Amino acid sequence: FTVTLRREGYLDSSFQIQNPNGSNYYKSRLREKPGILSLKAISTRTGKAIPAKVYLNDMEKGKTPWSGPIPPETKTIALRSPGYQEHLIQDRPKPRNKLALTIKLDDVDTRGMGKVKTGCFEMGNKAGKKNENPVHKVCLKHFLLDFQEVTQKQYHQVMGEEPSFFAVCGQDCPVESISWKKAKTYCEKLGKRLPTEAEWEYAARAGSNNKWGCGILSVCLGSVAWTKDNSNGRPHPVRQKKSNDWGFFDMQGNVAEWTADWYGDTYYAFSPKQNPKGANGGVSRVVRGGSWAEEDEDMPISTRGGYDPSFRETMIGFRCAADVKE
Repeated sequence: FTVTLRREGYLDSSFQIQNPNGSNYYKSRLREKPGILSLKAISTRTGKAIPAKVYLNDMEKGKTPWSGPIPPETKTIALRSPGYQEHLIQDRPKPRNKLALTIKLDDVDTRGMGKVKTGCFEMGNKAGKKNENPVHKVCLKHFLLDFQEVTQKQYHQVMGEEPSFFAVCGQDCPVESISWKKAKTYCEKLGKRLPTEAEWEYAARAGSNNKWGCGILSVCLGSVAWTKDNSNGRPHPVRQKKSNDWGFFDMQGNVAEWTADWYGDTYYAFSPKQNPKGANGGVSRVVRGGSWAEEDEDMPISTRGGYDPSFRETMIGFRCAADVKE
């Protein structure tokens, strides 16, 4: 039969009696119940409450206001909310005790980001592949976008790891060999997000309806993009080529870029006009922009593809977007 030891403030300890008719000696160590942490989040700027996500050891546990046990093996406690910088909590409740904290979250750091104004454009390419059609009108609310692709240095500072195959390229080269999930986590830690596919194409076109973005002939790509024709088989430091007319670098070439959207071959036939956010589900996430390994002729600005969110490739990196605070 089973014997359970209970004591207030401690976790139950149970064990089996193996010889009920004889003498038995058992020794059991009772573990203290973990402390309870209660969290609220407010904006440093406004003082208003914020529904921030709570992460224990990078696993999401709920939203503030939140209360829960903090096991002794918990290494990190973090709060993340769109538009606010991640906050790492150092305080811990003692075992069998309660601790309540109100955390102030700072606005996202928008340095290094450009504001893309509200506007409409024709998305897709009539002369392109099936998944680039039909061409359809899309209207987007203003948003912020990184001027450059996330670099190896930036990624290491936030994530504490160096995944790039081309690490020898240098700290100013775009980080690559990154899964969609890792890219998403990086952006969220900074209070940002991945751009939608429509946001990406709108910013990449920078007001142009040209097939190549930079002009009517693919030869123009040499001035704005690292492609197979000029890359020498590897990525290059960001910002070495000309930016587009809105100030964004490497929107084409260097590394292709993850976006937030689920990929769908026929999604354009059903895409809403206002602020589309991709297919409702799927198995792949959209990648845009082409890379250092692709021919100029294969890199019209409308080219799109999809990859499994866990896929890692030396030709794929990312940049982050953020909402504009009203």
